[in-house]
Amino acid sequence: AQLRLLNDGGGAGDSLVGNFVEAAIWGSALSAGQSTNVYSNSNNYWTLASAVAGSTLSVGGNAGFPIKSITNQYFTTSANQTYVPNIALQYAIVECIGQGGGGGGAAASATGVSSGGGGGAGGYSRVRLTAAQIGASQAITNTAAVNGGTAGNNAGGSGNDTSMGALCVAKGGSGGGGAATTTDGTAGAGGVGSSGTGDFKISGNAGTRGSSTTLTTVFAPAGMGGDGPWGGAAAAVQGSASAVAGNAGTPCGSGGGGGSSVGSASTAAGGAGGNGCVVVTEYNSQ
Repeated sequence: AQLRLLNDGGGAGDSLVGNFVEAAIWGSALSAGQSTNVYSNSNNYWTLASAVAGSTLSVGGNAGFPIKSITNQYFTTSANQTYVPNIALQYAIVECIGQGGGGGGAAASATGVSSGGGGGAGGYSRVRLTAAQIGASQAITNTAAVNGGTAGNNAGGSGNDTSMGALCVAKGGSGGGGAATTTDGTAGAGGVGSSGTGDFKISGNAGTRGSSTTLTTVFAPAGMGGDGPWGGAAAAVQGSASAVAGNAGTPCGSGGGGGSSVGSASTAAGGAGGNGCVVVTEYNSQ
């Protein structure tokens, strides 16, 4: 029995029999004992349908906990908070992004260019959770953004993890390397997806390596921070007979940029990493 969009009243105890059982998933088939969610056009709700013997689909009617609203809660500031779910929550999709790593600092380079590496972006984790799994509340961990490397040949700090309890955890990105005189700092790695917690996990983007030269007349920018999953990378900087601090990363989870010293006796600091984020999409019965 092929599954198509339900166009039936969907009353409790109803059954649909035939070569084509009308349900919600195209191109699939239900065997006896299997179930799926179906949508009733006439009653405007999702409900649970179960296959019984032969090509019969039994529809569960109003007892199927219809999804009548979708709401969102966002946690993007650098502060630990508490998530309290919607009172009518059925299930939620939770997305966590780790903090970006800080950019590396740069030593003075009076006769050339030294520039720090960009910090890596935070990793991404996504998980589907029922109201029962979430419970009455969950702690949101999203601490203050990590600092870039202090002025001179100093690496940026590694970003902290961002999480909703132990149910969704995204790893922070690594800091960019510091740069000695007329050398370049290494790129910070992205947060490691496989080390996070969730149904779907990906690693963050790495920052870019800094540039260096023994000349002061060539284009040699500092390392750029890694893009977070939704963008926001810190743009690269380059001094001109000066030292320039790296740009800070932005939410959600982008890395900080490296500092740059070009033909200057001054040192430069790296930019701070971007805040992590937690986004909760709630599917509610009212």
